Amino acid sequence: MSDNHAPALISLGEFGERAHPLRGDLREAALIIGLGQVGLQAVARVHEMLGAALTRREIQTNVRLLAIARRRSIREEATLPREEKLMLTYDPVSWGDVPGRYAYLGVAQWWPHSPRAREVLDDPWQVRATSRLMLYDNAALLSEALYKLANWLHEVGTGRDLKLTRRIYVLASLAEAEGSGMIFDIVTRLRALCRQEPTSMFGVFAMRAMPNPADPENVGAMANAYATLREIDAFTLRPDLYPSTLPVIGYALPKTEPRRALDMIFLADDAAQSSPELPESALAELVTTWIAASLLPVEKAPSLPEPIPTEKDRDRFSGYTTFGVAKLALPTRTAMELAAVGVAQAALNTLKSAYATTPTSVWAAQTANALRGILFSSDVQRIPNVSNRLREWAYDLSAAGLIRKLETRATKGEMARMVDLVGTELRRLERETASMTSDPGTTSAIPDTLRARIDAALKAEMDEAHGGLAAAPVDMAYAKGLGLVWTLSALDDLDALIRSGMGEFQHNLTEAQAAHQVNRQTLLDTSAQYDLKTGTRRKQIAAELDLRAQATLTAMAEVILAQARLDAWRTLRELVDLLRDQVRETLPQIEQSIAALRDFEITYRRAMEAMVNQPPRFPAGVLLSDTWYQAGTRELANLTQVHPRDLLCQIYRAWAPPPDLPAERRLSRFLTDIRDSTRRALVS
Repeated sequence: MSDNHAPALISLGEFGERAHPLRGDLREAALIIGLGQVGLQAVARVHEMLGAALTRREIQTNVRLLAIARRRSIREEATLPREEKLMLTYDPVSWGDVPGRYAYLGVAQWWPHSPRAREVLDDPWQVRATSRLMLYDNAALLSEALYKLANWLHEVGTGRDLKLTRRIYVLASLAEAEGSGMIFDIVTRLRALCRQEPTSMFGVFAMRAMPNPADPENVGAMANAYATLREIDAFTLRPDLYPSTLPVIGYALPKTEPRRALDMIFLADDAAQSSPELPESALAELVTTWIAASLLPVEKAPSLPEPIPTEKDRDRFSGYTTFGVAKLALPTRTAMELAAVGVAQAALNTLKSAYATTPTSVWAAQTANALRGILFSSDVQRIPNVSNRLREWAYDLSAAGLIRKLETRATKGEMARMVDLVGTELRRLERETASMTSDPGTTSAIPDTLRARIDAALKAEMDEAHGGLAAAPVDMAYAKGLGLVWTLSALDDLDALIRSGMGEFQHNLTEAQAAHQVNRQTLLDTSAQYDLKTGTRRKQIAAELDLRAQATLTAMAEVILAQARLDAWRTLRELVDLLRDQVRETLPQIEQSIAALRDFEITYRRAMEAMVNQPPRFPAGVLLSDTWYQAGTRELANLTQVHPRDLLCQIYRAWAPPPDLPAERRLSRFLTDIRDSTRRALVS
């Protein structure tokens, strides 16, 4: 149990742990468009934050994200799914050649004169017009992507009794040449595509850009912000005078009266000042908070501002609002950790007690009877691999098989006595008792014997029981909340039953061996009589030879099966011994875990006391007191008041062990992870 450090505050643009997840239905269909590099990073932040706030189904049904930006390098691209980003490419041409090259697109109407600054000619991406030209160069891609998103926004929720609010959020930095140069054409196109449906479009813009070493005083950033705001004022107040000429490819826009593109504009930051937060963080925070507000019940939803109605004869658009985002950093993680410590300590004490109403002897008897039943009820002789081998031996020991071998010997001039042949075959049959376990230290292959085949058949029958028995300590101690003491007692009882049952298996083997010896001698006597008889009497002896051979083979199969069952029972005893040792080794770890939790609690309480004395800092404030902690943990009383056995079960269900963790390590690993498991149980 590590992590013994002071709790850290969560920055903008990400979530920390929450005491209560929002569980309402999302009443909004949201299309989030990010423009430029800041927009790209903002959409990536929104993607992560919505993944923590909404269910996967809600995101797939009610949310679409698209970042439109210049492709720079794979390393610089945000980690977004492919369908959530549209990375554009454009190779700039000579400044003076642009109007002629793109004359068919009407670029000459807005392309600026050659700039006086040489550095702009060397790097045309410093100018907003270059970013806009990139849109024209990729008009087909843009037309298709925006058309599909607009269609989705129109159709989502239709056919169902849903009253979804439809909103478009456009995220960009006004101070960044790339993102700000795209705003006019993108928002104008989106508004044209959404004229048929009541859709609100919000511009969520940062007034800062990424730090630019070539512009330490942010002169270019302030110029971009000023120019973009003038543009927004113009095309928002008079959309009829400023139509977008971005080519429409693949469809025709509906012919309706021009309407302002942006219903409301949110501005964050100050282009002339620096901030420890990245510009995209505030944008992601506002959009995610706005969308999450739709999860609250209508009567509890916050009062969000409505779009400002259009006012004629105004020379400035009045739909701007500035916003600042600050997080009130309630140390939820700290509170949950401290609450988890107390609950985990109670759970660990449960492991040392026994809360079961069923005696351990009952479980042991049921388990032993079930294991014995599997060994005795398995008809392994009917398994094809075993029955085929028995069939081969049945022919080899039959009168027909033996007589044929005698005749073969006689043709070779060898001694041809039936008693000798039967003795040889019996010795060969007795070699079939070799098991599938090779001698230690040897590399010889496992012999293909009747015993090996029966061992394999029994192992297959017992595999599931072995797996269940190996998992029994964890299942009983943790999953069923019976505790380690009860579990060890149950395994001790099972071990005693298995040891006492060993005599039955040994007795069965002894009886089978005695029966085999009787049948073996009878078969040898019958074969000797066969050698002494001739004619009709020999034929009668041959029929009796068949019966005696089959009885001998059956007796040998019973011997081999009894040996295999005895060894399987011994294997079970070894497994139970191993499990008892595991539980014994785990018991002392309980006190070690309790001590580690105590040390952790002391460390975290000291961290809380230190945080109380810290002054607030932007963008996060600190609010922490014992009163707040007590009030916040009061709702956890229901979990701490449940029966200790049920409490342990809930904590174990919240445990998330590594998928490849072996069964023998789960006993001790759970004790190591119990604080995290308890915290998950509290959160859920």
